Amino acid sequence: MAGNRRTSRSGYDRKYKESSTQSDLIDSLLADYKKPEDLIGENGLLKQLTKLLVERALDAEVSEHLLPQPLMPHR
Repeated sequence: MAGNRRTSRSGYDRKYKESSTQSDLIDSLLADYKKPEDLIGENGLLKQLTKLLVERALDAEVSEHLLPQPLMPHR
């Protein structure tokens, strides 16, 4: 088997195959990880990612509502 293959006790590997790009991204995000607070603390990675994801989703939602809609013929 591959030397750097990640496994889990929960069977996560069977349900979801991590690509090398995703693995590289995770490695990059965790490069400065030293203690649990770095991940889940007040200014931790999880809070930062959550903020960015919510902002991106809200931006997409606002953009969807503000884009000109095609005119629909009245029936």
